[in-house]
Amino acid sequence: MADMGCSSGPNAFLLVSRIIDIIDEASRGINRQCPQFGVFLNDLPGNDFNGLFNQLSSFEKDLEEVEEVRQLVKAETSFAVDKLETFIIDWSVDSSQDLEIRAKFAAKSLRVVTEALLETTFTHEVMDDLFRLFEACIKERIAVKEGEYVNIVLSRIVTSKAGPIIEESARKVYNTLRPECLMMAKMGCSSGPNALQVVSRIIDVIEKASRSINCQCPQFGVFLNDLPGNDFNTMFNLLLNFYKDLQEAKGSSCGPCFVSGIPKSFYGRVFPDKFLHFVHSSYSVHWLSQVPRGLVSENGEALNKGNIYIAKTSPPKIHKAYYAQFKSDFTLFLRLRSREMVSGGGMVLIFLGSIHSDDPDLVYELFGSTLHDMVLEGLIEEEKLDNFNLPLYSPTVDEVRKLVEAEGSFAFNKLETITVDWGVDTSQSLDTQAEFVAKTVRAVIEPLLTIAFGHAVMDDLFLLFETRVKARMAEKRSEFVTIVVSLTKKE
Repeated sequence: MADMGCSSGPNAFLLVSRIIDIIDEASRGINRQCPQFGVFLNDLPGNDFNGLFNQLSSFEKDLEEVEEVRQLVKAETSFAVDKLETFIIDWSVDSSQDLEIRAKFAAKSLRVVTEALLETTFTHEVMDDLFRLFEACIKERIAVKEGEYVNIVLSRIVTSKAGPIIEESARKVYNTLRPECLMMAKMGCSSGPNALQVVSRIIDVIEKASRSINCQCPQFGVFLNDLPGNDFNTMFNLLLNFYKDLQEAKGSSCGPCFVSGIPKSFYGRVFPDKFLHFVHSSYSVHWLSQVPRGLVSENGEALNKGNIYIAKTSPPKIHKAYYAQFKSDFTLFLRLRSREMVSGGGMVLIFLGSIHSDDPDLVYELFGSTLHDMVLEGLIEEEKLDNFNLPLYSPTVDEVRKLVEAEGSFAFNKLETITVDWGVDTSQSLDTQAEFVAKTVRAVIEPLLTIAFGHAVMDDLFLLFETRVKARMAEKRSEFVTIVVSLTKKE
């Protein structure tokens, strides 16, 4: 179903909920399975999709909770349900206002409701400080873009190196399936231009393949997927130039292209069964669904003290816990995509890897030691560092191969590694390269660090990190290891 001109308020979801409710009741009335639902919210690229997509988690939760209420009323039997609805309101009510005003409003609203209850446990004296801190957290929560995991420059360089593999996979999908409308998904799209550049490349390959066999170029359905907190507004504002460039380059020789945003975690179902022909993801799948369990002892003591990821000083059980989480997440990712893809569909994944996953020698090990230096200087609390661990894992090629084979839904086309120097352009000065590395890491993990350590230390932290990176690069060459895997969905 499609809501044309959806705007950015809650009305679109209210209507969708009502339609789902009607169809659910109709299916139960004839003893049939309720169908899956594909919902497309359409508006001009300048619409506030960020505000709209940030309401999705509440919408999906409300669907479950509303059904729970319905079942409880039905089980009690005394009442018949005439109406059962939900309403969604932004935390700050007016999302057009200044961020500080919105945070203050949200904090005051909660204080009115909960202060009396809180005072019975925590005393009146701490209330002002508590809600002042809460207001700052609200402001941070509203401002943080939770899905921006991919650095544009590094991603673009690696994608260009992996380009032939992506092209080969897309060409194979078209020649095998010849769909009238080719459905492709970019999982973990972020908000930069890289996603649309990859889409353009795939369309170009398929348009040329169709011409070579004198066939009509298919239409294209393109689905840009990331977490609801991703900046979809910026992404959608790139679409006008994307469509214009596509028209100028291809004209009428290329089928229409329809681009949509899908704000959901790819560790859950994102698409209907047998819907996609091609899936691509770049620098997203190495991010875990959660920090691994098993990083603290039974009495609550941190086991990876002084580190934020697997490091040379980490106990063996730390690597074991991280691998167990990656194994669970990656297997789930493959299983979900296998349900959503047609047989013969293609998938190309690009993500951080390592030569030895129990000693990955990533930039994050150096960053962890930088945080430890901040602890020694009294700028960061030691306990906060000991309890902070990054939710990512950089597997080896062998680990990826074994997990794909064990899951069983996909056949390998290619499984390769690409290495890129930390500084990317080694012809530049060490100062320039070190600054690039620091900015790269900051763009990726600052939101997580700010929540753990506070905003005030960020500038000093990354200045110190830049110094440490320069010293490391002067001592020896360091590289990012990237894994590229091309898969075909089995029959």
